[in-house]
Amino acid sequence: VIYKETERLSKLVEELLDTTRIQSGRFKLVVTPMNVVAEFEDTVFMMMERAKVDDVTIEYTPELDEVNILGDKNRLKQVFFNIIDNAIKHSRAGGNIRTALALTEQSVIITVSDNGEGISAEDLPYVKEMFYKGHSQKRGSGIGLGVSDQIVTMHGGTLDIDSTLGEGTTVTITLPLPATEANDAGSPA
Repeated sequence: VIYKETERLSKLVEELLDTTRIQSGRFKLVVTPMNVVAEFEDTVFMMMERAKVDDVTIEYTPELDEVNILGDKNRLKQVFFNIIDNAIKHSRAGGNIRTALALTEQSVIITVSDNGEGISAEDLPYVKEMFYKGHSQKRGSGIGLGVSDQIVTMHGGTLDIDSTLGEGTTVTITLPLPATEANDAGSPA
């Protein structure tokens, strides 16, 4: 219990520090060439174990071997973790989370869909705002989606949320390919 509480508080402190850095303009990315597929897969496989504790299944079928982008791999893994963690938290026992990567000519698209509690139409426009929790009573600070949205935006991408109350939520992260990758995107890497 102490270990879990310490871990939760540590994560909260890091999220608060990130929020402060974002608001003060001191939040910096360490951008290098990276394989976004490998970083996403690492996060998915790590979260599969966590999901089992809550009796939630995460589905992932590898369709791409390698998609190189310019990004901060640690910050993008933070985004992937936050999105999948939210899907687990808001799923019912026996729930299912589907994850996927797809490639277009200009971008890589990452989706995480759950069949959990969903978000009300009233709360949906605000869920990416810092500290907004809406009507949810689930654990969390209301910071993760706001920080995740900022990280994705700083990468030149978008984080979109589509949800229906009582049916589930789909989060779509779109990240741009570098010019050389965008030109070769006709075939899976």
